[in-house]
Amino acid sequence: MKIKKAIISAAGFGTRFLPITKTIQKEMLPILSKPIIDYLVDDCINAGIEEIIFVVNESDNQIQDYYSEDLYFKRYLERMNKVDRYELIENIHSKAKFSFVFQKEEDPYGTAVPVYLAKDYIQNEEAFLVVMGDDFFYNADGSNEITKMIKVFEESGSKGLVSCITVPKELVGKYGVAEFREEDGYKYLTNQIELQFSF
Repeated sequence: MKIKKAIISAAGFGTRFLPITKTIQKEMLPILSKPIIDYLVDDCINAGIEEIIFVVNESDNQIQDYYSEDLYFKRYLERMNKVDRYELIENIHSKAKFSFVFQKEEDPYGTAVPVYLAKDYIQNEEAFLVVMGDDFFYNADGSNEITKMIKVFEESGSKGLVSCITVPKELVGKYGVAEFREEDGYKYLTNQIELQFSF
């Protein structure tokens, strides 16, 4: 089974990063010269994903603008004799097939909501990838975390895969707890507890 589609959830408000996220979507915050989300998109593409469905807030168009061709900007660069700068962005819109689903203000809020809203794009898929748009995976050896996730999913024969991190005990209330059992070198999720308090 080949996983070809990814849903990237990017409809949050980034309240933990205020005040900058009042005007800049948290997924568009830069790491060097690229927004966080573009590293994630590249990881998806390098892992074999062909179509990316962004679930975005209906009031934000930054991600849609970033993954659209900008001929107006190209003409500006031509007038300024800086057309070589356009090479840095000319293929962004065609790196993969991009689709956009808009999460409305009245829609419920939660981790599973983007999957529900994007259901028309994935209804015939045996499996698909779901990632949060502000996830930034860094492996010192240069390996692709999404490729690893897909490989574990395929080799384990499980029905799904969730990636978890270990956090300090005092921060557990911000994340929740995953309980699991180990079998044949894999950890199988047995329970997930969402905690609704903070320290």
